[in-house]
Amino acid sequence: MKVVILGAGVIGLSVAIRAIEEGHNVEIFAEKITPYTNSDRAGAYWSPFTNTTTSARIVKWGKESYRTFCKLIKVKNAGVSLVDGLEYFNSEDQFSESWCSYARNFRKIPRNELPKSFVAGFSYLVPVILMEKYMRWLMKRFGSLGGKVTKKRVCDLSEIDSLSDIIVNCTGLGSIELFGDKLVTPIRGQTVKVRVRSIDLSTSKLYADPEFYIVPQSDGILLGATAQKGDWNTNVNLKDTQYLIKKGGSIAPRIGNAPSIVNESVGLRPYRPQIRLEIEKRSKGEPPVVHNYGHGFNGVTFSWGCAKEVVEIIKNYFRFLDLK
Repeated sequence: MKVVILGAGVIGLSVAIRAIEEGHNVEIFAEKITPYTNSDRAGAYWSPFTNTTTSARIVKWGKESYRTFCKLIKVKNAGVSLVDGLEYFNSEDQFSESWCSYARNFRKIPRNELPKSFVAGFSYLVPVILMEKYMRWLMKRFGSLGGKVTKKRVCDLSEIDSLSDIIVNCTGLGSIELFGDKLVTPIRGQTVKVRVRSIDLSTSKLYADPEFYIVPQSDGILLGATAQKGDWNTNVNLKDTQYLIKKGGSIAPRIGNAPSIVNESVGLRPYRPQIRLEIEKRSKGEPPVVHNYGHGFNGVTFSWGCAKEVVEIIKNYFRFLDLK
């Protein structure tokens, strides 16, 4: 069957790979491809946030993605590694063991071991994804399977209806204009990557709380991120950089006040109160659309889990047609 996917970020590429692995003829249409997508700018590590959708789906999506990233650790040039991580929460309702207790070396941190400002936390082995490498690997993997990418902005579905048996919408913020979804809004995220000679990256731990993260990567320490809802500005802001470095130094003093800056980056997270993952039937003769967007902070974390569900929806749709 012919599957057309709109969008070539981490969500679109993950779906494209899973769909082509299932034997479908897959073509991606996207205005931007790596290294120019929002996904290329993500400060990526696996961690299920709570502000998305029902917890049962969170567990399913998160678990599938965690399992896949653990496999990708062994794949050359995929850009995935496992590091020790510590994650803290301001309230008990931000945290549920069911979301990530299956993670390797998971341990709920006793109350008496928590920093004073937090009421819950856990440690675990965290998949950290170097997005520049990972996006290149995803694109290369898709191409090696016979996938096709057309660099084109689709303004109306009539442009691709004749090319597809089913369409998968992974446009993120593009769904505002293309599908009229006013529930979607950007959350601007700025990060800064720094290098500190006195810190051994190979033994450094990931730190995360509801407002900040420190992620050790192979080429530096990533500090982030701002979370400015409704802000479309993609330019680097000096004040944001200064804030991130100061905040990082307050948590990990060895970062200091003036570390060497490797790079600064800004991305726009496609936030929606609930992730939209469902099939939408259209008029007779028009291919249906499977929507998969609005992941906000969770794009990487849920990418493979959502891709698996999309492929299941496609399979069930064609099975239904066969039975008619």
